[in-house]
Amino acid sequence: MPRLLCLLLITCFVLPVLAGDTEACLRGFARALLPGEAQEASFQMHKQLPRMKKPLQAAGRVLTDPERGLVWETTSPLKDVRIFGKNRYAFTDENARLVVREHQAASYISEMLTQTPDALIETLRQNFFVNCTQKDGRYDVIVSPKNGPLANMLTEAALYTNRGRLERVSFTQTNGVTTRIAFSGIKALSEISAHNRELFDHVR
Repeated sequence: MPRLLCLLLITCFVLPVLAGDTEACLRGFARALLPGEAQEASFQMHKQLPRMKKPLQAAGRVLTDPERGLVWETTSPLKDVRIFGKNRYAFTDENARLVVREHQAASYISEMLTQTPDALIETLRQNFFVNCTQKDGRYDVIVSPKNGPLANMLTEAALYTNRGRLERVSFTQTNGVTTRIAFSGIKALSEISAHNRELFDHVR
């Protein structure tokens, strides 16, 4: 078969199938990342810095709420909390006080976590180069920022889901720092605790 005819067949038949597969993959991924309910999990993090042989390690808990945002609380080796609201970001300073700031990159993160699955897919397409693969209940997405504040900090992010749960993520920053995070003990929350509500109140 002439090469030109082969190319035409690939263009006419293969590419539309791949586009459909990508759409289905992104929808499965969005459902896993945005379950429509508050969730809490434990995490283990490894951060590899350039020229360092051993990675830095940390552990703690993470809470996501589609109405409020995200709480990231490190319990080991040091105690630290970071809260991403819809418009503001809070963090623990060197005096263990919670400081609130406006931060555009933080609003990107919160927006992705609090919107609908369809809106998340549209946000990904507008702001990132996206590659999505699916197999046996797994939906894995690799994204690279197109432009904006995130492109100045982030080279690539990979998110791996399994059976409707976010299982692990990895981030590669423009300065060469690589961060890998694994989640465990994921559970849905029917109600947010008073402590967590108080944390979210700082970034409303």
